[in-house]
Parts: sequence; C-alpha cells; structure tokens
Amino acid sequence: MAAQRLRAEALGGVGMASMASSEVFIADELAQARRERDLYVRLLRLGDERGVELLLREALSLIVDATGARQVYIELRAAGDEPSCRSVACGLSEPEVARVRTALAQGALARGLATGRTVITPAEVGDARSSVRPLRLGAALCTPIGIDHPLGALYLKGPQHRAHFTDADREAAELLARHLAPLADRLLAVERHQAAVGAPPLPPAYGLVGGSDAFTTLLRQIALVAPLDVPVCIVGDAGAGTTRVARALHDAGRRATGPYVVVDCCGLAAERGRLSRAVAIAAGGTLLLDDVGALDLDGQADVLAVLSHRPYRPVGSDDDVADVGVLVTAGTELQAAVDAGRFRDDLQRILGIMPLRVPSLAERRTDITMLAAHFLRQTCGERGLPYLTLSPGAFRAVEAAEWRGNVRELADVVAQAARRAADAGVRQIECAHLFPPAAEVTVMETTLQEATRRFQAALLVEVLEHTSWDVARTADRLDLRYAQVDSLIRTFGLDRGSR
Repeated sequence: MAAQRLRAEALGGVGMASMASSEVFIADELAQARRERDLYVRLLRLGDERGVELLLREALSLIVDATGARQVYIELRAAGDEPSCRSVACGLSEPEVARVRTALAQGALARGLATGRTVITPAEVGDARSSVRPLRLGAALCTPIGIDHPLGALYLKGPQHRAHFTDADREAAELLARHLAPLADRLLAVERHQAAVGAPPLPPAYGLVGGSDAFTTLLRQIALVAPLDVPVCIVGDAGAGTTRVARALHDAGRRATGPYVVVDCCGLAAERGRLSRAVAIAAGGTLLLDDVGALDLDGQADVLAVLSHRPYRPVGSDDDVADVGVLVTAGTELQAAVDAGRFRDDLQRILGIMPLRVPSLAERRTDITMLAAHFLRQTCGERGLPYLTLSPGAFRAVEAAEWRGNVRELADVVAQAARRAADAGVRQIECAHLFPPAAEVTVMETTLQEATRRFQAALLVEVLEHTSWDVARTADRLDLRYAQVDSLIRTFGLDRGSR
C-alpha cells in the first residue's frame, strides 16, 4: 500500500509539474501574441507621420522595442541628384555610424542586400582591400527597405540577453522594412514637390510640425523672411507658437551662430536699462522682444529709439552695436491697441514692415494628431519616460477638442497625460489620461487650460440637460456643429448622470 501511495504521489507531482509547464507555455504564448498585436498596431500608426525624420525616428523606436537591439541604424539612400542619405541611429557613435554606412555601401553586407534578402551574421564584415577598418558586427541583422527598388537598409546589432537574433526578430525587421518602404517613398515625394514649389521641408524642431495648407504657407514665409535684414513682427493668438517661429527665424538666418537673447516686454517698465543691456548682449545674433504689446509708452519709446538706428545701439550710448537682428512677437489685438492710443503708431509702422502671422490651431486642425504624437515623443525623451503611444480613442479626443490655448495647451495636456500614464504603469495613453475627471486632478496639476476644460464640460452638461439631451438643439445653442458636440460628449465621457 505504501508503494502504491508513493507511486500515486509521484504521478501527481508529475501532473502538477506538467500543469505548471503548460501554464508557463500559455503565458509565453499570450505575451508573444500581445507583442505581435502591439507591433502591428504601431506599424499601422507609422502612416500617421508626415515628415521623413519623424517617420524614421518612430520606426527606430518600434524596432528597438520589438527586437531588443542595442544598436540600430536606419538609412534611406539618396536618389537622383539628392545630396545625401537620410538616416537615424541609436546606440552608435559617429565613427561607428560611418563604419556601418561603409559596410552597407561595400563589402559583405552590401552584396547581401543587393540580392534583396536579409543578412544575419555573427562574423566580422569588411573588405580586406579597403582602407576602412572592418566593422565587427557580432550578432547583426540587416534587411533592405524595399525589394524591387530598395530605398535603404535597416541594420540591427546586439540583441539584449541573447547571443543571436531569432527568427522572430528577423520577421519583425522584415515586416517593418516592407511597411516602411512605401511610407518613406511617399514622404520623400512630398518633400520633392514642396521643394519644387518653394516650400521648405517640415522641421520637427520647436514644435514646428504639420502638413496643413496654413502650416505649409507659414513655413514658406519663414524661408522667405529669415534671410532679410529687417525687423520682423510675429503676430498670433496666445499659445499659437510665435516664440517657436521666432527661434526658427533665428536658426534659419545668417546670425544663427550668434547669441539668441529673449526679453520679456512685461518686465521692461520695471527695469529701464534692461533693453540697452540686451541689445549689447545680442551683438552678432538676434534679439527677441516677446509680447511687445505689453510695453508702456515709455518702453515703446525705448524700442523705437533702438529700431530707428542702423546699426542698432543701446539707448543713451554713442557706441554702435553692429549686426543685431530684431524680432518681436505680438498678439492679434495690437492694431486695436494702436486705434485706442495705447500703442505708438510710428512704432507699429516700423514693426509692420515685415509682419508674419502664425495661424491658430483652429486653422490647422489636420495637424493636431501629428502635433500630439510629436509632443508625446518629446515629453518621453525629455523626462526619461518609457515609450508611450496614444490610443485610437485618445487620437479622436485630441482631434475633437477645441484647444483654445492653441499649440501650448496641446503640449501641456499631452505632457501631463504622459506622466499620468507612466505613473499608472501603462504604455498607452487613453482619454482619461488626457482629460481626467475634476476629482482626480490635484491643485498642483490644475492649469488654466484644465480649469477651462472642466468649465466647458460643466457648461455642456447644463445645456444638454436644458435641451433634454437633444444634441442638435445643444449644438445650435452653443454655436457649434452637431459633430463637435457629439465628439465632446464622448471626449468628456458625459451621460445623463454626469450632473
């Protein structure tokens, strides 16, 4: 009997071990299924990118997460008379990037890619006849971007915690490369068209991201104005990005290597000598007078004295200060201030020589999702957060929102949503992260924009209750479109019990 009991216990132990093994196998399969799902979702979202650099950086982040590669290099080769290739890299120094480029242009990697197939090698790759030091690839994977007409290559090195890349890594790299090729080809064609009609490429710096007609017109104006040696008045609604445009003008002008000095005009009245010091410091560079409409009449006189002398010199000084570019930002109400006698007409005429108007976000609504994705990447990078994405519902929410605070409000909301999602340990931003209920917002988190949003939600509920939740009548009462009210109801998560 004892022997039978021991055999039964042994068999039971084997069964339990087998069950545990099965559970581990199932858990691994589920984890793999989730990774594949996430990969496909992110591949689909690559099509949302409207700039080559943004597309390549998103593709780089995607393949790092999918394969665990320590070093990644993605290259789009120059075509026709284009001067150079477009590329992004992660984990590679400049000399290493140069050696990767050489290996892709000549040697074993180049010969392998010419066949249109993926190359996986742990061996040292390089041409013994070349003067370039061979590239030690270790565990390396390289696949062409595009098959019939290769546009470039995707290079991976050093999978984490593994000696070699797996078949799953190869499949992920090939899938990305196939998906990337038509998207890159389309964006490069758009850039060639923009160059032909005189529009500059879309720069991702300073939040200057977009593809709408209003945004493209702004970029064309920046390219035309930047080389000119006249004061430029940048006009726009609060939060529209006037200071971002000012910095872009400095970087695109001939004084880009000189200092960039920003003076907040709100403080000039309290510190009379500040303008003179700023002019001297900005010698050889650019001086930005931010919010010139905030100047009192004495401050306006000081600015007029500076702008009336070429070369510019500090007020009360006999020593000329050569070569200072002057930019000013102003709200759209500046002309009204002139009409009311609060702003000098002669100063406004000088500033009006070269006006540059920045469109509001309402005028470039097709750029909203692109800007949201850009600010999310920027926030994750600057704050050291894990890679986060916006859910389809979150994208719809940002598209539907009014954004009366323009680009600045959008950037603030996305940054706060990224922190909330990271604190919650999730990788995807949902509507609740973007627009949390008022009870979940602490005093330290509350901004003017969020307070405004809560007011909008409360007002919407009040009107809906008054109209018995008739969306059409509510839209008419609030002077909005039916689709806007419907989207706001879903964005705020409202129902008849919201009150």
